[in-house]
Amino acid sequence: MSDLTRRDLIKAGAALAGGWAAGPWAALASGAPGILEPPLKGKLVGTVPFLGEPAIPFGETTGAGLSGRRAFDLGTLTAERLVPPSDRHFIHTLFPARLDPRRYWQITFRGHGFPAAEVPLKDLLPLAEPMGVHLAECVDNGREHGWGLISAAEWKGIPFRKIFERIGRPPEDGWVLVSGNDLHLSTRPDLGAGASWLFSPAELEAAGAFLATEMNGQPLAEDLGYPVRLVVPGWYACAWIKWVETIVYLPKWAEVTAHMREFTAQTFQNGVPRRAERYYPPRIEPAALPVRVERWRSREGFTFRIVGVAWGGARPPRSLEIRFDPEGEFEPVSHFVAPANTATWTLWSHLWRPAEAGAYTLDLQVDGSRMRSRRLSLGVYTRQVQIDRPNPASSP
Repeated sequence: MSDLTRRDLIKAGAALAGGWAAGPWAALASGAPGILEPPLKGKLVGTVPFLGEPAIPFGETTGAGLSGRRAFDLGTLTAERLVPPSDRHFIHTLFPARLDPRRYWQITFRGHGFPAAEVPLKDLLPLAEPMGVHLAECVDNGREHGWGLISAAEWKGIPFRKIFERIGRPPEDGWVLVSGNDLHLSTRPDLGAGASWLFSPAELEAAGAFLATEMNGQPLAEDLGYPVRLVVPGWYACAWIKWVETIVYLPKWAEVTAHMREFTAQTFQNGVPRRAERYYPPRIEPAALPVRVERWRSREGFTFRIVGVAWGGARPPRSLEIRFDPEGEFEPVSHFVAPANTATWTLWSHLWRPAEAGAYTLDLQVDGSRMRSRRLSLGVYTRQVQIDRPNPASSP
């Protein structure tokens, strides 16, 4: 964890023991959704590292162009900091090297019975409105990136319902193709197609999709889509097209784009669909992940508090369960409050007193059935820890 240090943890422990005075987690005692319960009385003596995970330079931008990445450190999340600043938001693909950010920006609308129109972005900006906090997760998010290709942000943008009112609504059985600039310095063969995705008009409206122009109260950063990007709440970020330049209405027999074909495996498609109507929407599935394991010592022994996040799904989860052995039984997470919606993530915590030293697997399920989420079922969010001193008798 990059900016939540062991000293911060110890200060938080002192605040707990002293009646929750001001400190890093002073707000955690309120009992509101996403708020952690205090562990047993005692002293916070540090955290337990996760096993077998790569060293990730969280918060640093690495690579270039299509290979550019910046991972967010989930271990720094607290109840007071559930929306990280924009300069910590994850990045997958950096600003195109051959794109001039200073140029006059317009969006071209055309296709399927509608006359072509080139609309200056400045003419659309008066239609922008606050859109609330929404979570973005890259479909490639996993162990190799420290589960850091995920973030939440507060957005402002132009809802598609207003765009349809301004430009005209496409036929209900047609498709809306949203394309962004992708002029990177690369030899990748499909660059000509750029980054683009097909949506039905009903999908865009049901998701509350919008063209984002601001993030956390500021204009978008270049690497995050400046000056305008697509946001599709509840969908993986492969469909959140950045640097939007064209919006095209296509007939019902439209074929999927090269960009969509690239993500067929990650979005669990049936083969490689040719037609858009056979491509399943890449909606974020229910997920939960431990982000840190705190170690507390008291007269009764050592207690470990597992802190994690939960997100995704079409509806808020009713329950969250954890187990510590791949062959063991799941048990309810000791503190999980169902969120009001799934627009963003929520914090949870679990108090744990392992009886023996050894390696433990932290495995989670939502609503009592792992089959509700294929990524959870495949172990994408599973982590491990080594407990060397489970009780005070073995401590120095």
